[in-house]
Amino acid sequence: MNIAMVTGCAPGTVDFHYDVQSDIVFARTRWKIESSAQAMSWYELHARYLGARFSRSKDLVAIHDSFEVSLSVVSLWQRYSARLHESRVRVSAVVSSKPWSRVALATRGVQPIVSATVVDAVAAILACRRQPTNAKALSLTA
Repeated sequence: MNIAMVTGCAPGTVDFHYDVQSDIVFARTRWKIESSAQAMSWYELHARYLGARFSRSKDLVAIHDSFEVSLSVVSLWQRYSARLHESRVRVSAVVSSKPWSRVALATRGVQPIVSATVVDAVAAILACRRQPTNAKALSLTA
């Protein structure tokens, strides 16, 4: 597992793990993003990890049970999230029991799969791979 920590901002971590067998990146974020600088740091951590390790977009399971975005920066964070999806993520699934996930994460045509468990998220991504289209915008919920 690769752990990235933020320095110079309020503490936040993202634990990345790439599962070769399923060809899926898992990201567990432990962070409350409360400023534009933190939103940018969150984006940069993801973009650096995905950009440095992989030559093509990857499927991503984001585990968000210890992750929050303050309402004051949610629209900026959504723009960074959309940019990340446009450049580095093919299909994404969010594992969260928090109700804000469905609303906050849907932006600019990117609708991640929202799942209650990691197992459900992986199953949904694998099901998307079997679909004939390779659309980034998804309306599936697992």
